[in-house]
Amino acid sequence: MVETYPASDPVGNQGTTGARAVPPEDLLARPGAGPPPGSAKLRRRFPDAETANLALEAMVREGPIDRQHAHIARDGGSATLEIEVMPVDVARIEGLLVKHGALAD
Repeated sequence: MVETYPASDPVGNQGTTGARAVPPEDLLARPGAGPPPGSAKLRRRFPDAETANLALEAMVREGPIDRQHAHIARDGGSATLEIEVMPVDVARIEGLLVKHGALAD
């Protein structure tokens, strides 16, 4: 037998409270949310914004990098992905960027 709930039962999520213990604004404003000290900037062009965005998603999964330390800028038909990483990770991340469609300089 399938159980159903009467219409008078309250909805599980009222929208006034959420599942998070801390509001997202507090998480983003935490100290140390900036780039790591001594970080290196990598800037690579991509043929379009979609390819740059897919590369960024791959960097978050495979890098892993912090999404807050990455920025995509559109310039005409192409896009530029800028990432801040630790110097020890530069060669590895550059390889991943090329693997995911970065254009040769």
